[in-house]
Amino acid sequence: MDLPWDEIKSSWEGFFGTTYELDFGVTKKSIQGALRDIPKLLTNETYPVNEINEWEGKFSYWLSLFDPADDIEVWVQLFLSILIHLYINTY
Repeated sequence: MDLPWDEIKSSWEGFFGTTYELDFGVTKKSIQGALRDIPKLLTNETYPVNEINEWEGKFSYWLSLFDPADDIEVWVQLFLSILIHLYINTY
């Protein structure tokens, strides 16, 4: 059974966000999983190829933000979000 494109897109938007900024909590593994789904989605001719290609671009960009040796970016992102949270709650 194929899911409607709107459900897939809505799911990705909810989990990954709608911009090219990497949302907090998104992991390298989840991006890799979504990228593995792209070729499968392209086999369904009812899905919009241009939107799938746009998502593939986002996933590839986000994946490039991770260091292959370790996931230091996740820790940096977490540290920065904590600092921002502390700043907002202090002032």
